[in-house]
Amino acid sequence: MRLSNEEQEFLQLMALQLDETIRLLDRRQRQLEDLFGMERILELKGLWDLTLDIQDQDEMQRSMDSRERELLSVWARKERAHGQRLQIGKELMSRPLGVDECIQTRR
Repeated sequence: MRLSNEEQEFLQLMALQLDETIRLLDRRQRQLEDLFGMERILELKGLWDLTLDIQDQDEMQRSMDSRERELLSVWARKERAHGQRLQIGKELMSRPLGVDECIQTRR
């Protein structure tokens, strides 16, 4: 089933907004990571990836400051935004183009 023009425009706008959100989150991630040493970033990644044992997770969560918590939040938001962007891309690619769109893409 073909997307209506309104649906296609909506999805394209959402994709652009998500792209911008991902760029902003990437920038904030770099800013936050620059505040920490690589060792602390790897520790936070271990917490994020759930590779630490329960005791270490509890200890890290108690010792985290607001910037470290923000970094984990940025990672979570980026993960969601990438997932949403992927879904929109798949939706746009799975729908056949109408005759008008085919002509426009050939030009």
